[in-house]
Amino acid sequence: MRLAADEPLAGRSGWTQLGKFCAVGASGYVVNLAVFSALVHGAGVHYGLAAVCSFLVAVSNNYAWNRLWTFRARSGRVAVQAPRFLAVSVAALSLNLVVLTALVAGGLAELPAQAAAILAVAPASFLANRTWTFRGTSPPRASAIALAEREVYLLPLVALYVVALARLAPFELVQDSWLTFVSGREVANGLPRTDGLTVFGEGARWIDQQWLAHLVFYALAAAGGVKAALLAHVGLLTAAFCLALGAARQLGASGRSVFWIGAASLFLAPWMLQLRSQSFAYLLFVAVLWLLARDSRNPSRQVFLVLPLLVLWANLHGSVVLGAGLVALHGLTAGWRPRPAALVVLAPLCVLASPYALSLVGYYRHMLVGPEFARIVGEWRPPTFSQAWPFFLLALAAVWLLARAGSRLTLFERLAILATVIAGFLAIRNITWFALAWVVLVPVALEAVLPAHEARRPGRPLRLLAGAAVLAIPAAFVAMAAWPAKAYDSRWPEPALRAVSQVADADASARVFASERYADWLLWRRPELAGRVAFDVRFELYDDQQLGAIFRFRNRIGDDWRAAAAGYELVVLDRVADRELEAPLLDSPGARRLYADELVSVLYRPSG
Repeated sequence: MRLAADEPLAGRSGWTQLGKFCAVGASGYVVNLAVFSALVHGAGVHYGLAAVCSFLVAVSNNYAWNRLWTFRARSGRVAVQAPRFLAVSVAALSLNLVVLTALVAGGLAELPAQAAAILAVAPASFLANRTWTFRGTSPPRASAIALAEREVYLLPLVALYVVALARLAPFELVQDSWLTFVSGREVANGLPRTDGLTVFGEGARWIDQQWLAHLVFYALAAAGGVKAALLAHVGLLTAAFCLALGAARQLGASGRSVFWIGAASLFLAPWMLQLRSQSFAYLLFVAVLWLLARDSRNPSRQVFLVLPLLVLWANLHGSVVLGAGLVALHGLTAGWRPRPAALVVLAPLCVLASPYALSLVGYYRHMLVGPEFARIVGEWRPPTFSQAWPFFLLALAAVWLLARAGSRLTLFERLAILATVIAGFLAIRNITWFALAWVVLVPVALEAVLPAHEARRPGRPLRLLAGAAVLAIPAAFVAMAAWPAKAYDSRWPEPALRAVSQVADADASARVFASERYADWLLWRRPELAGRVAFDVRFELYDDQQLGAIFRFRNRIGDDWRAAAAGYELVVLDRVADRELEAPLLDSPGARRLYADELVSVLYRPSG
């Protein structure tokens, strides 16, 4: 199905509009925190004035995107919209300042206080703008019943996804999550340039390309603990999944086709569920891919929206390189005309739109061209069939569908699918992008092979199931918020932390050799350990000799494999991956076990 060039991006699906609304809200949240941080920590502006300025910038961002993209309300009278928008903004700003002032007076630091204030005010602000500011200019909003009848196949799928994410939340907290919090704390004190957190990386050049994502997650964790960060993470994953489903529908696929394709990829890349800076990139990837796919069918100036998305992405995660590559690919396949040519030229420049600017050229070259740390970090290596057999099967299915029904897709869409398939074969971590592209682009091809003739009115059982799903989705978030905070970090034992702390507090020179699973957790919980921990998960900071020492230690290679941990009084091991190292390390004078359970072991080895 081809869409008219002037048809709104939201199409006829109310939940597609909801996905866009979430995306705009997320962008406003990031803009608000970024401006606030720059003013407070960069320019030394008082936090109250900084809150006013950052709020105005973020609200302007939200208004522009919602008016032009989400609601397509350009036909509405500005004389009517502007006063309403101003009234809502002033009311929201007043509430924001009240909450911020109360939190700061209560002892919370300015940045996390502002993060909490944004979370408190944003829902009411968005609701008022949607139901009042743009009233009469947006497409009619479907009721929950109407939405349940229209999307009887997709709403249960989304509900299943959200409930599973909520249930698995404790397992979504991983070593990269702690690194995200630690890095965000560093960014809050000034953009890092050199490493001061680890012994191996002391003085090494540190380009924190993901600084904005780190800052946002740090603000959430500082304000509301890991629970708040996990709630935001689950919200980002849900928004990306909903937007992908909505994009497939808008591109012409039926609900049934989208359901089968979406269900097949639901947990294709389980590492996608982990909380880390990449959580922001999923939503941006889907938005960029959707804009490009739509433009490849019906060219429009709206395709230039990908450029500000790339700029935002360039400060959130390094996968912006993939996004820029897709934009350039679209420009090359669209013919040599001014608009596509501009995309080809501007997309690479957007990747460098960061405080680190040209320094990112060397960073990306180091990260993407055969990184040495790939032998230590498994997700940077190519997948094997036993590791990722669902990906191999779906990749084969995608190629088969392209061969059978490729004519239903544009040249750009076919190449985009193939590009993500190839990326998945190059590194396990890239399977994530194939999973999202599969949901957005493949359902249209499936329509040609298995046409779906949807009934005018779905059966009562399906409607009831969809209605239940409408209730289950918010209920899952409420359940997450209601769970005790300890339930989320139960896999990170407090007794192990206390064992490390007792030795570290008694001897200020004591150093810690921790497995990558626990290094950043220790740095987050005990900031005074900065500069005393051997290494963490930022393997890109370490030279070949250091990486080789870690590799030999982990795999007990050579007679001197213990050399990497020499001089470290405390050794913290991951008992799941490093259990075999424990006994040999204890076989030294004075060594003893301070704590051990099924997850972690803390060893003491006197340096004398």
